Amino acid sequence: MSLFDGPATLLGVSLRPYQADCLAAIESARQRGVRNSMIVMPTGCGKTTLFASLINKWSSEPKFKALVIAHRMELLEQGAARIALQNPSLKVGIESGDSRAKDDDDVIVAGIQSIGRENCNRLTRFNPTLIITDECHHSCANSYMIAYRRYGAFNPRVPLFHLGVTATPHRMDNKPLEGSERAIYEECSFRYTLRDAVRDKWLCGIRAYTVQGHADLSQVKTTAGDYNQHQLQEAMNTTEENELAFKSWRDVAEGRRTIAFCSGIEHARDLANVFKAHGVSAGTVNGSMKKLERERVMRDFREGKFQVLTNMDIATEGFDDPQTSCILMLRPTQSWALYTQMVGRGLRLHPGKQDCIVIDVVGVTGQHSLGAAPKTGPERPSVAGIAGLPPKLDLQGHTISEAIDEYELLSESEQSSLWGRPVKFTGLRAALREVNLLSELGVPEEIASISRFQWLKTGDGVYELSCGTNNLGKKRNAELACNPIGEWELHIFDGAEWSDTFTWDSMDEAFTGAESLISEVFPGVKNIVSTQAKWRKDRPSDSQIEWLIKKNVDPKLIERMTKGEASAMLSKLFSKVNR
Repeated sequence: MSLFDGPATLLGVSLRPYQADCLAAIESARQRGVRNSMIVMPTGCGKTTLFASLINKWSSEPKFKALVIAHRMELLEQGAARIALQNPSLKVGIESGDSRAKDDDDVIVAGIQSIGRENCNRLTRFNPTLIITDECHHSCANSYMIAYRRYGAFNPRVPLFHLGVTATPHRMDNKPLEGSERAIYEECSFRYTLRDAVRDKWLCGIRAYTVQGHADLSQVKTTAGDYNQHQLQEAMNTTEENELAFKSWRDVAEGRRTIAFCSGIEHARDLANVFKAHGVSAGTVNGSMKKLERERVMRDFREGKFQVLTNMDIATEGFDDPQTSCILMLRPTQSWALYTQMVGRGLRLHPGKQDCIVIDVVGVTGQHSLGAAPKTGPERPSVAGIAGLPPKLDLQGHTISEAIDEYELLSESEQSSLWGRPVKFTGLRAALREVNLLSELGVPEEIASISRFQWLKTGDGVYELSCGTNNLGKKRNAELACNPIGEWELHIFDGAEWSDTFTWDSMDEAFTGAESLISEVFPGVKNIVSTQAKWRKDRPSDSQIEWLIKKNVDPKLIERMTKGEASAMLSKLFSKVNR
């Protein structure tokens, strides 16, 4: 499969359907007068290809100049190469460190560290009509704001369109990037979610495991919106925790090319040594290494010279190895952006790659589990959360697609209840079973259009109707069943004995005739057995609750029952009546 499979073509580059839709949405936003717009697409879905295509589309406009802003040299080089490839007629330069763009460049890819300083004298004569901010979840930083003001992004008199591109719209301070008066971007013009990409098979499936570690994070302070790095490394970089990580990896992902995210430089080195001690080839990379050495290690990993790459804040943005099929998380974070970037490193497609396993070794926080909300503040990141599922859902090694399928079978109210509490994948299935069980207590679908009474299906072709009690307090019942030769037989129990058999040839005739006979035998019974009886919507009685508990019905299920459902459940439990 080509990276650019799809119906829309631009200079020989075939865009995927969602990329073509995104370009159309950006164009619409500009036509509506939007000046600062954001788009959201997961890592691996071709954001660089997208904005290179946008540059190509707008490059013929008068006085066109484009400024692409990024924060890492790897991103600058990758962006410039892709833009030049898709726009051979344009001059593309890089402005960062010792690299200087030329005055006649049409497109300049610039490092924010170089142009985002007060009184900056770089690119002073460059007047872009298009600004693109890569990884724009960083754009709330002061350096970006300096650059935006400098080029007129917030000045309506300047002919400029600013596009932010990111895999996650989350800021570290949890304030919105778009939509509010103080937000940088006026709107999110296009959003393509991880859930969409996995469903559409542009990214591989995800299987996730949560491993409860022993590191105590409850005493780790929060600095600038995330765990204090020094304290986090002290908590996570222990022999016990690193051995747990290796054993967890060996149990579910042995043999897979793996990127491990660590909580510090020493942690990355120590974890690599643990893998080596167990006979697994491993290398490590971090920001303190010289560029050439760092590039060599990452190149060796891509070429398969070792199996596990441990890193500290290097392989999160701008690093791609499609053969990576396991992400090992030992870097707890409160940042959705960082978490999404880490998971995204393993989701690109590659021939023969079925899925990506994410192993999250979580610390003890005094909360329920990964994704559990702090006592104050937002939800913590989780694999389920970045896929649009309840953040506290532990997938237990199941895939995102399986979880989505199970989740979407639940009712809206049941879905809502899962967002407020920790739940395992097995619990999700249990919740679904509960929903199915409650639905079984209603009128069976096959007779809903022909029956006025609340029949309960108790077997294949067997239906029972609870008809209240007689003068002595004895239960009255009716049973309608299809016999082996296809006839429908009705028996009525008046609390003391069963009636003779009444017979019909078809199901429609049987229910119509049975309900007429029952109404004659038990005058006034319609107020009890009617599907529209008001009492059915009431809360279960104390007596019903007591009997349901005695019969070992789950209390959580009882809490969601109506009086009618409780009555049906008890009828089902006591349906074996001797006659």
